[in-house]
Amino acid sequence: MFRRRRSAPVSSGRIARGAGALLGVIGQHRVFAAALAAGAALRLAAELGYRWAIWFNDSFDYVAIALRLRPDPMRPIGYPVLLWLVRPLHSLALVTSLQHLLGLGTAVAGYLLLRGKFRLPGWAATLAMAPVLLDAYQIQLEQLLLADTLFTFLAVTAVTVLCWLPSARGERMNAWQAALAGALLALAGLTRPVGIPLIVIAVGYLIVCRVGWRAVTAAAAAACAPVAGCALWYHAIYGQFALGGADGIYLWGRTAAFAECAIVKPPAAEAWLCPRLPPARRAASSAQVWQPASPLRWRHGQVFSARENDLALRFALRAIAAQPGGYARTVLASVARAFAWDRTAYPTGYTASLYTFAGAKTWLPTWPEPDGRSAAAVARAYAGGPAATAVVPPYAGFMRWYQRYVYLRGTLVALILAVPVVAGTAAVASRAARRRAWRAPRRRGGGPPAEGGRDRPRAEGGRGGAALAHGAGGQIRAARPATWLCWSMGVALLVIPPLTVDFDYRYMLPVVPFGCLAAALAGRRLLVTAGRFRIGRTPQRNRNSAAVSIRTDRELTRSDG
Repeated sequence: MFRRRRSAPVSSGRIARGAGALLGVIGQHRVFAAALAAGAALRLAAELGYRWAIWFNDSFDYVAIALRLRPDPMRPIGYPVLLWLVRPLHSLALVTSLQHLLGLGTAVAGYLLLRGKFRLPGWAATLAMAPVLLDAYQIQLEQLLLADTLFTFLAVTAVTVLCWLPSARGERMNAWQAALAGALLALAGLTRPVGIPLIVIAVGYLIVCRVGWRAVTAAAAAACAPVAGCALWYHAIYGQFALGGADGIYLWGRTAAFAECAIVKPPAAEAWLCPRLPPARRAASSAQVWQPASPLRWRHGQVFSARENDLALRFALRAIAAQPGGYARTVLASVARAFAWDRTAYPTGYTASLYTFAGAKTWLPTWPEPDGRSAAAVARAYAGGPAATAVVPPYAGFMRWYQRYVYLRGTLVALILAVPVVAGTAAVASRAARRRAWRAPRRRGGGPPAEGGRDRPRAEGGRGGAALAHGAGGQIRAARPATWLCWSMGVALLVIPPLTVDFDYRYMLPVVPFGCLAAALAGRRLLVTAGRFRIGRTPQRNRNSAAVSIRTDRELTRSDG
């Protein structure tokens, strides 16, 4: 009378099908899957070796803000919001594990963009994301309680969303997709203020791609809304429309490395900000604010007032205007430091040690936080118990050894950022050479090439390229603005900190995924362009430029193999 239920076999069948589908995906992307597994294993070793988080000086400020969530004049609000969301669980292991997942997610997003959208070979897309997966300093940064990992994930994910469409210039983009990218960039800007200029770059990219006014408006509105909301929140507490109250302080620190008051001639209200030591004996810019000899006389637990920030900003702008050469030399020296082969003890030996596994402290400091509690008390309140880092062998020893040898050198970062410039220059020269080759018969009086000039080399955006807008040729053309979007964002993240604050090695790590994305896209386009040019020199053998484009593209997009 009653039918027997067969839920168990159905469930087993679904599990089997899901496992089969997963194995199929892994098989299609086996090179990246191996690199992803290696990156996950390294992060597990870091988690087990440094339980359950590594503390930086700024970490205690972020945690204190998360305990009583509100805007803070010294630190941006984005990362404390994440800490506040997971605070009820009182688990530092959850926070750092989530940050490791965000690090892996950054590499996955970049791989999907290169492999899924632009059809790079699996090995090439994996190689581009290898620094994100395997760099020891990247893994150590994810174990630190700092905002950089969250910022990088939000920014790279936003770029992935932006670049997925359009496939060709002039193709319309979905307004919701553009709004999602704008919102992600806004969250990145609220996590680290250096992300605010990325919004301008992204909107400019959409305008250049001619995706339609709805998409541009949606992206701009979605980016401005969270920023405006946080500015209003800050105004409700501090009476100022701003996202923070220390931008002038940090810019003063930048100029304190070179400013000479005999040249700057500040007014009496700003004279107290004159650095006391000669320029040759001054500390690094980022240390100028916090050192005991600083005119600011900062102490732990102190929050700079709006008046101090305003005076510091005026002094800094006055110093830049009076000594533009000194400012330029200071900025260029900081940028050059980013490209050095070896790391140095900058800005101080103590700060540089905190970016290594070997420098992890197993004790909590007792200096006061702005809310009156000690840093140790703040950490224990958030963790719901002991919060000091526990160094556990053999995992900790392995990660210290690994960090000595496996990381991306600064010189290699410079080479990565140079690839799009070289590729762009080569592409321009190649197009010019093709035009000269086509025009040469006409100048000699021989008339156009056979078949009415069908073999004329065309620019990638010409009539012949329009037929491929949704195919291989369209992907190549879409790669050009995407390349410069990623490259521009990487260069912005590299240059803005030396312009406004100072160079710091952890500020270099978010540059890497953008530089690698731009280098991979530029290298692919360079190879495809070179293939077209070589084949185009024999019109009798290949008269259809569209077929040549597709064939060359397919040769570059084979599976992992």
